[in-house]
Amino acid sequence: MKASILAVKLIKHFEGFESNAYVCPAGKITIGYGTTIYPNGNAVKLGELCTEQQATGYLLNDLNKRAAIIGELPVNQSQYDAILSFCYNVGMANWNNSTLRKLV
Repeated sequence: MKASILAVKLIKHFEGFESNAYVCPAGKITIGYGTTIYPNGNAVKLGELCTEQQATGYLLNDLNKRAAIIGELPVNQSQYDAILSFCYNVGMANWNNSTLRKLV
């Protein structure tokens, strides 16, 4: 399963767009819609800039990586999108240790 268009829109809405790299509340350097690592594997650095189009590409890359790790789950598309949003927000390590994962 992959993220739906609705999942991407939802994450964009809650993350918000920042063209300038900044330090997020979790202390990570972030850009766009919450990207910390570019698709090429390089970490985001303060002072870097991106366009909304680039940020959307970064977000889709991030979601595809998470979807590959999550794999197939016995859930519908809306539930899968919610799980991807959760993973995007809290990180894969927290997903792996979460009660949510155990319940699914």
